[in-house]
Parts: sequence; structure tokens; C-alpha cells
Amino acid sequence: MFGTPPSFGTGGDGSEPAGDPGMGGRATGPATMGVPGSIRIPAPRDVTRVSSPQSSSAPIGDLFMRLAKRIRIRAGRELAPLGLTPAQAHAMKVLAHAGKPLRMADLAARLEIVPRSATTVVDDLAARGLVRRSASAVDRRATLVEPTEEGRAEVRRIRAIRQGAGAAVFDRLGEADRAELLRLLRLLDRELAEQESVDRDGAGHPCARGSAR
Repeated sequence: MFGTPPSFGTGGDGSEPAGDPGMGGRATGPATMGVPGSIRIPAPRDVTRVSSPQSSSAPIGDLFMRLAKRIRIRAGRELAPLGLTPAQAHAMKVLAHAGKPLRMADLAARLEIVPRSATTVVDDLAARGLVRRSASAVDRRATLVEPTEEGRAEVRRIRAIRQGAGAAVFDRLGEADRAELLRLLRLLDRELAEQESVDRDGAGHPCARGSAR
């Protein structure tokens, strides 16, 4: 009553569809000839998913950011008795490691904040006797900032607190695991620093500036 069901098999070469639902039989000739009513069935494809570098690295980045946040929170709690905000502690570290007085503009650049915010940070630190300001001998309009002796002692306390916050997390690993993690982090840090240096040099090259226009 309803006729023979259409065939959904393949042709003799194993690649072309051969069913004809209108005729109830097998289509003659290849399907690429445009036979009316023929059904084109795509060849099977390999659907195996291969993780891209981005997808396989995503969990590492997420976990790293989560651990870094936990360390910052722990360090922030322990810095609270010193009366320092994270921004002030960071500024003290930058000033101590500079090895020379810094211009306010340079300090702001290293802290990655606007000069006005850097001025607020320095004002608070100076009020506590942790930094001192002086006029530049080269440019009297520029203000130089450097840590006082009390400020350097405070930096040592800050360093000890931060190291303790990190140890509270990483001491949960065995010695061999910590050594391997340290090796990998140093490797990444070195490669990223080299890439940033290349990017800076490229941005300053005349050809690079011309191509960016």
C-alpha cells in the first residue's frame, strides 16, 4: 500500500548515496548528477575532540589565580596590624628595591597607577615616617621619594609576612613538588620577561611605529 521504503545505502563505490524515496528503488548513476529525489548522506567524519592548548591551559590559569588570591588575602590580614594597605606595602617594596630615590612619576609608573594616586600613597607613608621626599638636583620641579631607615625595616617585616603567607600554602606540598613548581614558575617568568622585552623593543622601533599607523 505504501510501497517499498526508500534505501539509504551507498552506491557501488561506497561513497555516493543511492536511495530514491520517490521511486522506492535504487537511484541509477552517481548522486552528484542531481537525480531528483536522491538523498545525499555526508561521509562519516572523525569527531574526536582534541583539546587545544588554550582549553588545556585554562584550568591552570584559574587555579593559579585562585591560589594567588588566597595568598593575598592571608598576607593582607597579617599586614593589617602594621597599619598598611596593600597599595602602601607595594609602594614600600618598590621604593626599597629601586636602590635610588624615585621621581613621583616613575613611582606611579612602576605601581601602574596615576600620579595623583601615587601622591596620596606617598603622603600617607611620609606621615608615618616611612619615606622622605626631596627636590631633584637636576629638575627642581621634580620630587624624589626614598624609604627612611624605619621604612626599610618595615619592608623587611612586609617581606617576612608575605613569605609566611606563601609558605602557608606551598608547604602543603612535598619538597620535590615544591622544587618542581619553583622551576616551572621561574621558567615561565623568564620567558614572559623576555617576550615583554621583545615587545617593548618592537614597539619602539621606527618600522613598528610606522606599521601601527
